[in-house]
Amino acid sequence: MSITYNLHLNLVKRKESSLSAIDIIEALIGAGWSLFSRNGLIIYTDVGDDDDFNFLSKSMSKSRYYDIVVKKQTNGETIAFAMFRSENNLRYRIDVIITPIFDVLISPDDETRRMLSPDFNILDVNWYLVRTIPYLTNEKMIVESFDFSQC
Repeated sequence: MSITYNLHLNLVKRKESSLSAIDIIEALIGAGWSLFSRNGLIIYTDVGDDDDFNFLSKSMSKSRYYDIVVKKQTNGETIAFAMFRSENNLRYRIDVIITPIFDVLISPDDETRRMLSPDFNILDVNWYLVRTIPYLTNEKMIVESFDFSQC
């Protein structure tokens, strides 16, 4: 049986600034996350995939992926992709969804960071919060609210 973890963030742009999905992605990259899998692939949903979430895995540059993000945002589509983080010889993955109104859903995968001991099946929520929320509050945006669910 698989457990689903969801961290839901509501972002708002700061007064007088513009905000894009690329700003959100860049903030997460600044937090130490990467768009590239261990194999150097970007895992994402393509233009026209608004809510089917048929993920593709392709080798491409970050700028080519950003072209896709801009097209999806221009079309008012939901943007979905995976991000990765290496820490202490372990690799973590989160799936990220950005809606047109800048709601962000972050879902750690089944190889998640566990609390205290891998023997416990408890997600280390604080580990994820510290590696996301502070970086999503900057000159362009602020985290207005967030909630976490596990089912």
